[in-house]
Amino acid sequence: MNTPPPDDHDKDTEQYSHGSHETDQRLAQKASLREQRLAQKAAQREQQLAQKMAQIKQQEAQRQAKIEQHKAQHAIEHASHWANHSTSGWEDYAREHSPTHSYTPRGDAQRQALIEAAFHLIAEGGLEHFRTREVARRAGVNIATLHYYFTTKEDLIRAVVEYMSSEFAARRRASFAERQTTQAKPLDPLAELRAELDDTLYEIREYPELFHALTELSMRARRDPVIREMMQTLNDNWQNWLTGIIARGVREGVFRADLDPQIAARMLMDVTRGYTMDIMDSPQESFPIERIHEEIERWLTGYSNTTGRPRNLP
Repeated sequence: MNTPPPDDHDKDTEQYSHGSHETDQRLAQKASLREQRLAQKAAQREQQLAQKMAQIKQQEAQRQAKIEQHKAQHAIEHASHWANHSTSGWEDYAREHSPTHSYTPRGDAQRQALIEAAFHLIAEGGLEHFRTREVARRAGVNIATLHYYFTTKEDLIRAVVEYMSSEFAARRRASFAERQTTQAKPLDPLAELRAELDDTLYEIREYPELFHALTELSMRARRDPVIREMMQTLNDNWQNWLTGIIARGVREGVFRADLDPQIAARMLMDVTRGYTMDIMDSPQESFPIERIHEEIERWLTGYSNTTGRPRNLP
């Protein structure tokens, strides 16, 4: 039996179907290419943005590095000036914060009595039990007189900090004057640092009240912004003083060439605070302070005290 040939309608349908399939393929290819181009552009934009952000971060880091370098150089120059013109950071604080208001001799005596009474109360019982009425009672005046000189408790505490600074400065001046009369020439940085450590140790043992009060104020500064500001000024002055000694030692080849004077001064302060607390907590126990001082010297100079000469590191 013969199959009839396809009519024209079937041919048209087949051709239409084939053409439609090709059109769908072309559209799919175009859509795929468009998506690829969009993805490439998005990737390029992200890459450009990442490069721009990296550039901005690098520029900011360079700017901050220059600022920190400038600050460090300024601090070292400032500290070097202090080391050449002052007997200690304590003296500078005492001079900068000395009272400007003048009283009669009787008024000066009453004000000083209140400050010393407050100082002894802080050293004995800390700030938790510090009461202005008790300060007035010990000083032999009434509470109204106390408030005439010190409007707030913070004003009185600030005066105590100034008093402590003056006490430290007076003792350092006496020690400095004694060294000036016994030394044929100014001390080199290492000898000056030894004298600083020896003075601190002597004061811990002979005037423990100063360090008890200083420790109490330092602990309270953690949660009291007013006291924190007072103590920060003291710490900054002390750090500047030590930075000046260490910077001079680096310049003169006495201390290691790779030392950062500011960081070294801060580390020395932390070590000093640490063994100060140990000595005050156990005053009767034998404390290896000489060995600690030897280790400090070995760290700063880079050599053992048995080798005779410092070794500047690259």
